Amino acid sequence: MLNHLAKGLAEIHEHGIAHTDVKPSTILIRPQSDGWRKGGAIDAWFAKHPPRKSQPLRTPKGMKSSWITQPGPPLLESLENSNYVLSDFSHAELVEDKEAPEVTIPPLRAPELLVGYPDWDQKIDMWSYGLIAFHLLTNSTTIFPSRLPGSPPGAGIVESMLYQMMCITGEEFPDWLLDWGLQSGAYFHLLDPERRGKLINFNHHEYTGPTIRDILLGEAIRAGAVLRKGDLEGASDLLKKCLRLDPKKRASAREIAEHPWLD
Repeated sequence: MLNHLAKGLAEIHEHGIAHTDVKPSTILIRPQSDGWRKGGAIDAWFAKHPPRKSQPLRTPKGMKSSWITQPGPPLLESLENSNYVLSDFSHAELVEDKEAPEVTIPPLRAPELLVGYPDWDQKIDMWSYGLIAFHLLTNSTTIFPSRLPGSPPGAGIVESMLYQMMCITGEEFPDWLLDWGLQSGAYFHLLDPERRGKLINFNHHEYTGPTIRDILLGEAIRAGAVLRKGDLEGASDLLKKCLRLDPKKRASAREIAEHPWLD
């Protein structure tokens, strides 16, 4: 799935389009072995195979019929050989002619969007991609929860997320992004040279918690998944490349599609 999604994003990104709404519900499954698709359009299949009921049977509540079971969803084995398609381009934007004032659902929103950088590009999709990859690998909702227990009273959801992004990635926001982010001043010290780039209500320099790799391993174990060392290192590297705070350093969709771990 991650391979197909990266290739799909690479295709639209190279045509100057950002999807802006990449999330699990916009990824469709097209099983190669699904028989009803071989016959043509889905409408034709349903016309040929209408819902069926069994013959009426006598029950304590009178004569009753039940629906005859239809083919169920594809098995896990068939999903491994399925095609995955990115859908719903209703929020897609031409990067050179953006119109939407706000894009991407908040939990999957890239850091440049959180600080109000107006000249965002296709790289916002790659941040969302990284978070979706984490979700698929761990069955955990997100690596950056919107609320932290014990947050300072003055800290809101966005600043809490920015704090976690800086701590877990181990990165700082670049000066150019702080300068051009229309909302940067609401979350960061900007004018004091000694405190510039530090959050107003958090001190990320005191963070000693887990890294992306640690969280990936811990959440995978909690979910009952077994990650081989090669998978752990490969998946961690892929996530790190997608979850760069500086969008200029974040991997492109084409680079991720060619990542060795996805081969």
